[in-house]
Amino acid sequence: MITEKTWNDLYPDVVKSLENIDDIVALSIKPVKSPQVAYNNSLKNNSIVSARTDWVSFKDAVLKRVGLNCETFYSKVLNRQPTYRSHSEVRYFNRGSFKVDLNAKHTGRWTSFEHGYKSGNAIDLLMDSELGYGLDFKKAVQAAATLSGVNEDDYKEAVINSAALTENTHNSSFRHKDKTTRIRRIISECIAIEGSIVENYLKKHRGITCLKNLQLKFHPSIYDSETKQHYPALIVIGLNERGETSCYQSTLLDPNTSNKADNIQVVKRSYGSISGSVGLIQKGRNSQVIFAEGNETAASIALAYSDATVYSLFGSPWNLGKLAWVAHKHKTDTLYFAADNDGDNIQTQAALKKSLSKLSEQGIIINIAMPTLLPGANKTDWNDILCKQGITLLKRQLMLCFKCV
Repeated sequence: MITEKTWNDLYPDVVKSLENIDDIVALSIKPVKSPQVAYNNSLKNNSIVSARTDWVSFKDAVLKRVGLNCETFYSKVLNRQPTYRSHSEVRYFNRGSFKVDLNAKHTGRWTSFEHGYKSGNAIDLLMDSELGYGLDFKKAVQAAATLSGVNEDDYKEAVINSAALTENTHNSSFRHKDKTTRIRRIISECIAIEGSIVENYLKKHRGITCLKNLQLKFHPSIYDSETKQHYPALIVIGLNERGETSCYQSTLLDPNTSNKADNIQVVKRSYGSISGSVGLIQKGRNSQVIFAEGNETAASIALAYSDATVYSLFGSPWNLGKLAWVAHKHKTDTLYFAADNDGDNIQTQAALKKSLSKLSEQGIIINIAMPTLLPGANKTDWNDILCKQGITLLKRQLMLCFKCV
């Protein structure tokens, strides 16, 4: 939520375009939970808006412009930077509870997993009284127009071509082909991790000493658009229900330290469709199937359970509910989930509960293991246990806390 001070400080152009702001919430450093922001009747100096404005076309022009640079728009509105970024989505807040879709068909649509799985477009967010600012439709369109930089040419184009947004849908199949081509190219360029910087990263910084059975890859040069540099990377390949390569996730590394690149805000980058996909970390020799939230955590579990098949959820525990096909693939009705302990994180608990319910409805039993929080830590994953307490205590805690739910 934002206050009058935030709008004045960060978005003077928006404030200046309003006739008056006397009714905006009073100056306060502490955000109001559900601010009722009242704008006057129109944007005084906006030549686009008039009594004859075609509001549907105006909205289309605004949403089209937002779609060209979703991250900039939502970072302004939410007043924060992303916590996760990939070619298919941008996420905000702790554990990425607010997602903005970057896929061609749904570009600019958002979903909040923390607030009852609300979703909508940029206009809907500004109209929402809990997540946004409680504006009515016309005022939300006006504010979004100013924040996204819509001009008269944009509006005229929307009026002339009311199908401007639909055009993106028609082109989505071509974009999908381009995406598939890139995924195949990146994977074809990967090599084994033995003797690479990835081996150093896992052994030195992650405590994963045995790499023999791990299905991890090394890519020597992944481009980062943020720093405009290339980085060596750990690559995990994603598979979907049809057994197709659907995505990959890269962890960018510092070539000097072999640790994660510390000059990049988001070092894990996903490309392709993670939804309904898993990253194979270890091929098992028995029927046990274990999921873990992240790649390094999954590799830690593989170290403890060398005979099990271990999959990564690419950091998306809410994806678990879409993975009944994995149980069918392995001809089992029992799955194991080595979850992270995020403390009292409500949205993570809600997402996990929903996923477990979906699997339970399909007759699948879930056994969950969650690590005890380390002293002084707000959250702990299984790789933290491995690094701080060693493989023996990791195995002991896993055996003790796996439980049927």
